[in-house]
Amino acid sequence: MPARYLPFNTQVKVTNNANGSSLIVRINDRGTFTQTPQEPKCLDLTDGAFQRLGGVIDPDQGHIEVTEEVLP
Repeated sequence: MPARYLPFNTQVKVTNNANGSSLIVRINDRGTFTQTPQEPKCLDLTDGAFQRLGGVIDPDQGHIEVTEEVLP
C-alpha cells in the first residue's frame, strides 16, 4: 500500500534494495505525490534516515530504490 494511504504513526520497515540496509520509519507526513513512469511513488525520508540506508545527499543521486513492509 503506498505511504500516502497509510494512517499517521504507521511503522514501516524500509530496506535499500542495493545494499540490504534497513530501518523502521513512522509515517508522519503526507507530502505531495506525483506518480508517473519517470517519477514512481516515493517516501520522503529525513536526511539522517536516507544516509543510514546508504543514500548520498547529492542532487544527482538523491533517490534509492527500497522495499517497504508495513509493520503490525
